[in-house]
Amino acid sequence: MMRMLGKSMLLWLLVLGCLNGSAAAEPLPESDSGYEVIESGEADVLGRGTPQQVQLLGKKVGFGTAFYKDVYLNVMEGEAIISSLPLDQMSGYYGVRKALFFGDFTGDQVPEVFVSLPTGGSGGLINYRLVTWQDGQGLLLFSAAQNRGLACTLTSANDWRLQVRTEQGGATLFLDGAVRRAEYRRLGYFDEQGNVLKPLPAFVAPFGWLEPEDRDGDGHYLLRGWQQLSGAYRADQLGWIESLWRYENGTWNILNVNLGQRMMP
Repeated sequence: MMRMLGKSMLLWLLVLGCLNGSAAAEPLPESDSGYEVIESGEADVLGRGTPQQVQLLGKKVGFGTAFYKDVYLNVMEGEAIISSLPLDQMSGYYGVRKALFFGDFTGDQVPEVFVSLPTGGSGGLINYRLVTWQDGQGLLLFSAAQNRGLACTLTSANDWRLQVRTEQGGATLFLDGAVRRAEYRRLGYFDEQGNVLKPLPAFVAPFGWLEPEDRDGDGHYLLRGWQQLSGAYRADQLGWIESLWRYENGTWNILNVNLGQRMMP
């Protein structure tokens, strides 16, 4: 009987030890779920006057890789999670650059969290998200929809030109495609005089680079981004579109747009 009581007591102590261990391991999910902390930092994202710990977590894909999926943010005070927010199905590689940047993008003097993870694809694209907190609740100010970048209409024009019209802001720009005339003649897009025979299947990629910028030095950050512009196919890089964005009145507004020409033989 005593032996049985001793075994029961030992089993109960082991259970208590596991429960205590689980509490100490917070805020990570269960160990067999594959989630881990990717990067962490401290900032007063809740505007309470003292910094909170912000953790970027994700599920590692594959053994020995640095690729994460189902990424989300935890905000903690001490050992307690006070806010948790999935980042719109965000995924990407960690280690190429820092993933977290803290800065005020809304102008309320409370920092937001800007998250970036490279996709690792041949197009050099990066996934970006921007999160703010209102009444303790996390909100995505910059999601997968904004990550697609500036919407454009691309139209082939005579004299080896590609007309680029931005749908936000209404800017119309012209890109000189004469540097690619031999290739475009071979593919049947232009004749020898540079007249359009059929439209180029041109497209603008999502943001390949997006960075915070405090242009006035007042602590209010803007976002400056670059998108690759291609002509006949993805590797036919004609140039890039640069855009500057400011968040105000609940929306992203474009301050300016520039077009860059890539000089190719």
